[in-house]
Amino acid sequence: MNKIIKKMVIAIITLCVGVSLAQMPVNASETKNKGAAKVKSVSMKLVGGGDFVRGESVVKVSFKVSAKSKVTVNIVNNSGRVVYKKSYSSCKGGRTYSFNWNGKNSKGRYVKTDMYSAKVVVGKNSKKSSSIRFYAKNDFAGGNGSKAKPYLVANATQFSKLNAHNGKYFKQIGNIDFSTTTFVPRFPEDNPFKGTYDGNGKTISNIMYSTDELWNIGLFGVIDKTGTVKNVILKDSSFRARSMVGGIAGVNNGKILNCQAIGVSVTMFANNSGAGAIVGNNYLLVQGCVVKDSAVSGVFESGIVVGVNEATVRNCKTYSSAVNSWRSGGIVGYNSSLIDNCYMNYCEVHSPSGVNCKAGGIASSNYGTIKNCTASYKDGQITSYMWAGGISGEESGTSLNNINNGSLHDKGNH
Repeated sequence: MNKIIKKMVIAIITLCVGVSLAQMPVNASETKNKGAAKVKSVSMKLVGGGDFVRGESVVKVSFKVSAKSKVTVNIVNNSGRVVYKKSYSSCKGGRTYSFNWNGKNSKGRYVKTDMYSAKVVVGKNSKKSSSIRFYAKNDFAGGNGSKAKPYLVANATQFSKLNAHNGKYFKQIGNIDFSTTTFVPRFPEDNPFKGTYDGNGKTISNIMYSTDELWNIGLFGVIDKTGTVKNVILKDSSFRARSMVGGIAGVNNGKILNCQAIGVSVTMFANNSGAGAIVGNNYLLVQGCVVKDSAVSGVFESGIVVGVNEATVRNCKTYSSAVNSWRSGGIVGYNSSLIDNCYMNYCEVHSPSGVNCKAGGIASSNYGTIKNCTASYKDGQITSYMWAGGISGEESGTSLNNINNGSLHDKGNH
């Protein structure tokens, strides 16, 4: 009898609802969550940029899951060992969760220098972020290499570590003396300087470097288009190389701003171009630089500030300095672009002998534009075996609003 009544009840419900009890779910949540929750995304990013440095930086770990679930976030080192763990009893699907990690393990101690990543675990599903290197020891006097917290450079040893943190921000906080430290060239053509170095008006002195094999030699070798070197005072130093040699840089593709060379000697000995107390070859911007009591010598194009300029040299000045090569300039050796508002003040500019010798108070050869410049000199301070000029030894470009303030002594023609 009971079986008959039960069948009648089921039949009535089926007619009213349109679905059999056998088709109805036992638990309504099973239709809502058809699959297990998964990790949708996970990231680990530095807060404020720079490097992840002990006591200076934190990283932000962010993640998102597909559905409501219990979540565990593990910070793991390069070998996969868990150093820090954070658990969430319940995370909603589609919502972003995040926390900051300061480089300490679960016991509150700083971890070792290594690569670290965040691994988010939901049940049997997991996903790992990209890795970030943590520095347990700061190579500098402070900072983390970001714009807000630049690395603080206090001595020659710290300066020698710039290349390990290329692309970051640096600020010099003390005078640097290389008299007891061997200078090693850095930032070659295949790894140019990409960061920002602020000399902060402090000096770098007593670098004595000579090579018979290398080129692109200077305090920074080659500066990338993204690189900037500013407010550096280079003193009592000497650089000798085959070509493209300068006090601040061998080659500049970026910006050199408000730098000084005082008592600096630059020598280019091979049959090439590009020697200057500030930079050998310039391909972007040299601005506000000063050269005093310095000497530049080379074979071909050499200038007291820049050897070869194919971009812009602006607001630069030279005092009591000398340049001697086949093609010598009181500011620039060879100019194919712009020299603007520069001043040569009583310097020695000589081109004693050689093929197509040229000497000029501002440039030996001008194939670009020289404007708003002044060359002040005494008789005999600008000389050439062939061509000499108060502004340029060879003028094949444009000269505007320049002042030639001196008496020219010339053995040849100009």
